[in-house]
Amino acid sequence: QRIELRSSLLILSGHEVENGTLYPFYEFRHLTFQEYLTARAIVNGYYPDRKANDTLLGILNPHLVDERWKEVVPLVAVLAGRNAQPLIRCLIDLCKNSQYAVHEWESSPINLLSQCFLDEIQVSPALLEEGLGWIVRRTRGPSRIIPLLFRGKYGKILQKVIYDVYSNSDTDLFFSGSALAGITLDQIGWFEFQELTLQHLEKITSLLNSGDLTQKAAGTLTIMHVAFYYSRPKRKRIAAETKKLLQMLGDQLIPILYSDDSRCCFAACWAFAWLGEINGWIPTHKPEVIERLLEIWRDSQLADIQEAASWAISSLPIMERGTKSLPEPNQDLIDFIKQQSLSENEDKGSHRYKRKLLASLVIGFYLKKPWSDEELAQLVMPIVDREEAYWLWPPIKSFLKALGKAGEEQLTLINQKQ
Repeated sequence: QRIELRSSLLILSGHEVENGTLYPFYEFRHLTFQEYLTARAIVNGYYPDRKANDTLLGILNPHLVDERWKEVVPLVAVLAGRNAQPLIRCLIDLCKNSQYAVHEWESSPINLLSQCFLDEIQVSPALLEEGLGWIVRRTRGPSRIIPLLFRGKYGKILQKVIYDVYSNSDTDLFFSGSALAGITLDQIGWFEFQELTLQHLEKITSLLNSGDLTQKAAGTLTIMHVAFYYSRPKRKRIAAETKKLLQMLGDQLIPILYSDDSRCCFAACWAFAWLGEINGWIPTHKPEVIERLLEIWRDSQLADIQEAASWAISSLPIMERGTKSLPEPNQDLIDFIKQQSLSENEDKGSHRYKRKLLASLVIGFYLKKPWSDEELAQLVMPIVDREEAYWLWPPIKSFLKALGKAGEEQLTLINQKQ
């Protein structure tokens, strides 16, 4: 007790036996002290069994994916100054070789690298830009990491990197697009769980009307992000006035959907996808949007654009068949939607496949080919049978309702599952 009171930092956590004698065991009241002193010891070489050829990277390498070391690694990078360059190089290489994006709360090289930059480590300009580029490509959005970096010391450099990655890369468009949306929302002053206002709409409209294609894409992606936030469970029902604003924004997306610029086109498809998820834009008065989305889905050579277009088709509210605006179903079109509905070389559990299958069936519904209504109702059920696909139930229910009597049995099964 005397040790605890005098130090104010230590607390008795237990006892241990050494050579037959019972000794008290103390630890720091707060883990931060231990993490800081560990980082300081590594940088200054105050640790057992130290060797002359030890390096920071050599000591830390076994712990880079250890949750318990996630605060120590950035602290070492800060305390080491310029000597942290090999550590940053290693983190960048680990991010580059990763095949998936991560959430901000996961213990991973991408989040360690992000924290190092947030802590304003000393790093060469080339290494900084490369590292920020991989943060943009590997951070699953929406994420607080991107806005925090944007508001920090390296914000201007991050903005340039995001523009370059989104404009020039043929892959990772969902991740770089999310990053572009994140910094643009920060610039126009719209934050999570804030209501969309006429002032926000005016700022977004100004971006949509810009002659700069990156700014046009940025404005389009803000619509996507706003629609996404309205889809989150913590959101209350969308107010009627907000729905009017979303419908107005959706109408402004239509010319961008016809853009020759693939990045603008991708942004518009993704925005329509999330507007569809929240019923924020109804295509009845502009049925040609479905035809354009189908055209993009068929003609684009980029996988991310194909996915965004098929997702939009699957999520937008179903129209009556009489209001459709689709080409006559020639054999090439029929073969395309049949091929897209198949699962060969596809992960049946992936979001990409489920949305692609539903989009194929929606187009089949409008064309009345190559499946009957009864067949469409049966073909959609494998998605429903997978428990993790509950997020697709609303558009599937809408689809089955549109089938009328042919979809009644399947609709009842979904209601029972819910």
